[in-house]
Amino acid sequence: MNPGPVAVVSLGAWCDLDSSPAASSFTGTPFRVREFALLSDGREVTLLDDRGWATSEPLGGTADDPEARMSLAHVVGNLSMAVLPDDAEQTGEEHEWQHFVERLGDAGVAVTPDELRALPYHITLSDRLRSRLGEPSYGGEPRLPRRAGQAEVVAQHGPGVLGAPARASAGSAPRGR
Repeated sequence: MNPGPVAVVSLGAWCDLDSSPAASSFTGTPFRVREFALLSDGREVTLLDDRGWATSEPLGGTADDPEARMSLAHVVGNLSMAVLPDDAEQTGEEHEWQHFVERLGDAGVAVTPDELRALPYHITLSDRLRSRLGEPSYGGEPRLPRRAGQAEVVAQHGPGVLGAPARASAGSAPRGR
């Protein structure tokens, strides 16, 4: 039986601390971001992997305040800004939709920018980053939806796996699409 054409199930961004040699020149805390698409056949396609930012805010406690931590909302907010296209102010677009269409086409997936805009977009923080933020690990790569009003975590990759409701926090869903 032919399972039919492969479709994009969701889009997302994966974030971790940047420990590359290039990042060692930053003062503060550097982060790296990779945008991806999850496909109905279980594959993950990298859409962009050249994003990131650095902040002077300490990730963990300081000598003056050992309990001070960067907030999850701070990281998610900065990540949302880091994935914006360079011309976002002129176009109003939140992602490089045409580039995404081209990358997915290279992977054999036919899709339009409008179809991509309608998909869920999840933000994934590595377990290492979540730990440094003082956040619990969810035993995989949790995905925090970016659409306003949603608070679910996806802990698995795979076709149709969109997770179950999980702990919601004020910073879990920064801004709507």
